[in-house]
Amino acid sequence: MYGLIQKHRKIAVFIIAIASLSFLLWMFSAADIRDIVGESKACVATVNDKCITLREFRIEALRSPVPIQTREDRVSIVETLIVRELLYQKAKKVGLYTSDKEIAEIIKEDPAFKENGDFSVRKYKELLASLNILPEEYETYIRKILTVNKLIDLIGNGVYITPEEKELYKRLNYTKIDGEAYIVDRNHIRAEFSPSEEEIRRFYEENKDLFMEEETLSIKLWKTKDKEDAVSIYEEVKSGKEPEGFSLIRGDEIEKLPEKIRERLERKDYTYDLRKIGDVYYIVKVIREEKKRIKPLEEVKQRIIEELIAEKEEELMKQRAEEIKNKLLKGVKVNASSLKLRDTPLNQIRFLFGVDTADLIRIFDSNTKVIGPLRTENGYLILKLKSKQFKEPSQSDLEKLEGDLFTIKRSALLDLLIKSIQKKADIEFNMEFIR
Repeated sequence: MYGLIQKHRKIAVFIIAIASLSFLLWMFSAADIRDIVGESKACVATVNDKCITLREFRIEALRSPVPIQTREDRVSIVETLIVRELLYQKAKKVGLYTSDKEIAEIIKEDPAFKENGDFSVRKYKELLASLNILPEEYETYIRKILTVNKLIDLIGNGVYITPEEKELYKRLNYTKIDGEAYIVDRNHIRAEFSPSEEEIRRFYEENKDLFMEEETLSIKLWKTKDKEDAVSIYEEVKSGKEPEGFSLIRGDEIEKLPEKIRERLERKDYTYDLRKIGDVYYIVKVIREEKKRIKPLEEVKQRIIEELIAEKEEELMKQRAEEIKNKLLKGVKVNASSLKLRDTPLNQIRFLFGVDTADLIRIFDSNTKVIGPLRTENGYLILKLKSKQFKEPSQSDLEKLEGDLFTIKRSALLDLLIKSIQKKADIEFNMEFIR
């Protein structure tokens, strides 16, 4: 699957504003209305057997600030719709509900439905009809968004910011530095290194647990174009019988199976299946055998070589970073490019270089002018400071800071919730559409 929730995605992705009908009118004017609001029931994905329709996808795509052109664009839109559906289902499960009265209040306040400043039932129905949208459909759209927002509000009610967190976040944002940043990553080193046979064998012997194969997988597969025949085979397979005509599929041959079947193999509870792909019915019986074995050296040799080269590159990067640091401490000229920092908040160091919070604390706690090497996402960072100062924020800035911190913590909780319900959900992409 595609990694349903991208890491560090902002909370704004999940807080869905109510779109006024005037926005919808503009949206539909951007494309052929028959294409957007047609009665297409094709599913771009299903979430616990709930269909996310092609029509929903098209509406969401039109809200995008950039054209949807690539496969990755389509995947991103589908993922957003899946997240919304997951949250909606969870909201209903915990008992959150949006009443007809709440929906009516939203609709009555929409300026698109008003005449002379007052809500008009006639205009409401006429405008929806002009878009080929039934009132029930529009009201369901409003209900889903309001219900999801109630779940987000509920999560927000559980967020508490401690005085220690507030003080830390204040210092990270209002401690500013001037100086230079030296970056060492794999682009700045040459790892002309080929591990010897002895090194490869030693790594293999010392890390055999990395190459343990705990389960072998094979599949018995029946294919037919006849629906009644497919159902009959499936019922026999489920009852423990094995009708004739199956193919036994092992190892690399599994990669040749249709993608919908391969995706489901990741689920440990996936044992039997009847699925129609194109005009063919596939009946699947999964056989999992617990046969622990250590893969032979030749089978994993390339992986070991890559691991050893990565280790060598890491070692060279750290050595180079230490050399730069030592030269800076001695006041010796460094033969390396640097990035000038001027009046830069510490928190920006995190976003610029991927430095974690613990290392940022080292910066404002340190009394030295040279700090590092600090681990980054891709290598190491050494800072040479000219000045560092903390300025107490104004009350309004502090309130905004607290609001930002609240949003970050709520986002983290929401992300945990989504990952949790995702693991338990039955999510299926329409691979033909995404492709």
